[in-house]
Amino acid sequence: MLLWIVSILAGLIGYSVYLSIQKYEYWRKRGVPGPRAVPILNQFLDFSKKGIGGFDLGLIKKFGRVCGYYDTGPILLVSDPEMLKDIMVKDFSVFANRRDFDLNGPIMELNVSVLRDQHWKHVRNVLVPAFSSGKMRQMEHLITDCCETMGAHMDKVAKNGEDLDVKEYFKRITMDVISSTFFGTKTDTQSNPNSPFVKNALKIFDISIFNPAFLVAFIFPSFIPYAKRLKIQSIPRRPMEYLVSVMKEILEMRKSSGQVRRDFLQMMVKAMDQNEGGKRPTKEYEEDGPDVLSDALSVDSPSQQQPAHQEQRINRTLTADEVMAQSMIFLLAGFETTASTLTFMTYLLSIHPEIQERLRKEIQQVIGRDVQPTYDLIAQIPYLDQCINETLRLYPPASRTERECSEDWTWKNLTIEKGTTIGIPIYGLHHDPEFWPEPDCYNPDRFSEENKHKIIPFTFLPFGQGPRNCVGMRFAIYEIKMVMVSILLKYRIMPSTRMGSLVLKDWGLISSKDALWIKLEKAH
Repeated sequence: MLLWIVSILAGLIGYSVYLSIQKYEYWRKRGVPGPRAVPILNQFLDFSKKGIGGFDLGLIKKFGRVCGYYDTGPILLVSDPEMLKDIMVKDFSVFANRRDFDLNGPIMELNVSVLRDQHWKHVRNVLVPAFSSGKMRQMEHLITDCCETMGAHMDKVAKNGEDLDVKEYFKRITMDVISSTFFGTKTDTQSNPNSPFVKNALKIFDISIFNPAFLVAFIFPSFIPYAKRLKIQSIPRRPMEYLVSVMKEILEMRKSSGQVRRDFLQMMVKAMDQNEGGKRPTKEYEEDGPDVLSDALSVDSPSQQQPAHQEQRINRTLTADEVMAQSMIFLLAGFETTASTLTFMTYLLSIHPEIQERLRKEIQQVIGRDVQPTYDLIAQIPYLDQCINETLRLYPPASRTERECSEDWTWKNLTIEKGTTIGIPIYGLHHDPEFWPEPDCYNPDRFSEENKHKIIPFTFLPFGQGPRNCVGMRFAIYEIKMVMVSILLKYRIMPSTRMGSLVLKDWGLISSKDALWIKLEKAH
């Protein structure tokens, strides 16, 4: 019996080694450099040690701007800007979809970030109007209320000389902002950090390398269909079920009450009730006045800018599950990633007081000391854009994005086969010394009017690029600006004695692994 077991194990190990050799041969035969595949574990151990961004950066340094490896299938890692332009914009129709492990769960499998082809296009067209600058201005008073609550809390922190863990506190702010502006609900998590809503949202981002969905996807991808039958999913089921039940209750209350608000949820309700083949009013797309998006973020993003005269035709209504999926993805994506960017920017300003002081002076020149920040005012502070962009360069919300090749495609002498995944190493691009001299230094002047012409297109991709860029990036930048301006008008940010070295946590989304403590001092 023991001999049989040993024989079976030996056979499985031998077969795994054979598969690893075949995987390595896939790219070698095509003249594409890359690492040797590791039996059974593929690249999983490297991901766990270095993070996805560090893994990508290592491959670029060792193998160049176009290299290949294998996990669930062939992955071509591309950091060549010209090739990226073709993939993300010029030949977007060939690369319209993202790789999906199909372990998202019954609701999240309908969210816009994983949808494909016409289904994605339809839902995306419904969502775009929610993020016009006109819509952002309508939300101004709601964000202002959240910032005033933040100011009252920070007054107490500054007065008492307390330390503030911005990693945790900014999550409360972003949750309050999203709940209010998107769903017309006041969570007041700044005052009640132990609310079940926040606790369950935080559990969703408690990502571990031992998550069964990750283990199946990266080590045993052939078992994905069986994992799906067993209801294994990438997002923890219980906290997701709790949040979905709350969102369903909010949606039902809105529909039954007949209340009309100018928020994201109202647009979703409208999308459910829209007549077949109806047209969107053109006023949804009007974007008069200054925009919070800087040139560095809005270039080559045609889907983000809709001509005022253009009418978007609705092919069909959204189902209740589609509405729920979009509500959940914007709640979760906007909650964690925006909080992380605010955390990183606060950390960077605290350890670079000269940059912080320059930014504060420019804010005061544009807004004044006692004037309430508005959308139009914060859109006119160039150095604020520079500081935000440089924060996003150093610590992008996502370390990588991907595209899936839908047909055989040739670039120069390389033919990429249908089904190949294109890895776009955002973190790797942002830390490439050829594109960004002294890439680990915080230097907002990289994005100044005098220097921004030196930035090579498609080397700065914090929100992606092309038609499948982040649909909510204008809202994210608006929220970041409002929060940071509100803080810097009143306080100086200083590192606490409890502030340790910044250690990144990177399983696709980049955040600080540990608490980041600051002190606040009233600005005079």
